[in-house]
Amino acid sequence: MRVEANPERTLLLGACGVLVGEPMGPLFAAIGQAAGMEAEAVEAVFRERFRDDLWSGRLDEAVFWKQLAADCDITADPLAWREVLIGAMVSLPAVQHVEAWGSEARLVLVSNHRGEWLMPILDRRGLTPHFDRLYISSKTGLVKPDPKVFHTALESSAPQSALYIDADEVNLRVAATLGITTALAEPDGMWMHEVEEWLW
Repeated sequence: MRVEANPERTLLLGACGVLVGEPMGPLFAAIGQAAGMEAEAVEAVFRERFRDDLWSGRLDEAVFWKQLAADCDITADPLAWREVLIGAMVSLPAVQHVEAWGSEARLVLVSNHRGEWLMPILDRRGLTPHFDRLYISSKTGLVKPDPKVFHTALESSAPQSALYIDADEVNLRVAATLGITTALAEPDGMWMHEVEEWLW
């Protein structure tokens, strides 16, 4: 059962690079290897053709795999590519702190992701019960860095009472313009000390 948190403070957490490993880099590398392309070229195709539609849920997953393969001039291998993607989403050290953080502040997940990819991982690792809300872009239709994402996640909370952690500086800059305190989730994990100082 979730412990009642301080409703006056909201801790907003991204998912990839914060709680779990970032999966798109390994995916682009795997597809690039199959296609004889640089991973950066695959990423460019993704960003130009698919990013917003995939993350917002407007694009069906099966259609995404088929169209991405066609754009890279290879045969789609969705089962193998999904395995690469899911396998890259390993638990990061912050996972161990989620329960404690959730007992001290209203804990909200804000992620550009597919619910069918992310939710099973959160559930298996026992993280879901510690969040007050889960805002996953494929379910909300809103994709960071759209300011509406942060307005929605805050609900009735004041921006000045929130701390937002993300691995993407673009998202952090937008949140900061709304008055939200931000911290970059760098690989060294020092940002976790910032969270604990803010909470305690």
